[in-house]
Amino acid sequence: MDHLLKEFHSTQFDGFPAQVIPVNPILATPVPVVALPLNLDTKFLLEQSKQIPIQPMVRKTYPYEDYPRFINWDVSVLWSEDYENTLLGDVYYKKRTAPIDNLIPTEWSLSIKEHLSSNGILLNYCVLSVFGPGGYVRPHRDIGLNSTPLNYVWIPLNNPQGNELKIYPYGTVDVTLGNVYLLNQENFVHSVINNSNEHRYVLVGHISEVTDKFSVLVKENILQQYG
Repeated sequence: MDHLLKEFHSTQFDGFPAQVIPVNPILATPVPVVALPLNLDTKFLLEQSKQIPIQPMVRKTYPYEDYPRFINWDVSVLWSEDYENTLLGDVYYKKRTAPIDNLIPTEWSLSIKEHLSSNGILLNYCVLSVFGPGGYVRPHRDIGLNSTPLNYVWIPLNNPQGNELKIYPYGTVDVTLGNVYLLNQENFVHSVINNSNEHRYVLVGHISEVTDKFSVLVKENILQQYG
């Protein structure tokens, strides 16, 4: 394990210091993560996810990189429906990464989409993310032009001992299966590591529609978790 990754995951962070007042739109509220207790059927979602073929994550590498940015990370795009990619491939010139082609959900991914939608999670982009034993992604921010960065969801489907999502300065995310986590990946440095001997399954994606009911739920949990 390289020094940066080791130090990031072994250091005790002080925690997020601010008392937060929710803003409008609610998903622009400047907090690192918000847990939403929705009691998703993660057993069902995991069973469906394990039927889906995955491929190794591919990202551009740079000459100055001394260590791989990630290891043992596989993904599969489950659907992409009129999704506007706001991530920057060139931060200095503010050039976006390549557009993502439309992809409709089929078979196993359709059942995942229907379950999320029935629980108020409406996504126009969803990816299955799998970290194998020893897998990781180094501390980073996903810098882009997203004015509502809490529209990025992180949904753990299993929680093997030894895996961790950690955010600076918040600390380790305390995972409760069935929760949906709104992760501000754009403004807060974060990293994932899987020190277990199992594969760790997560759904990630972007919210396409914020209903009044969902907005109230997010506001209530921001006040509860950062009040």
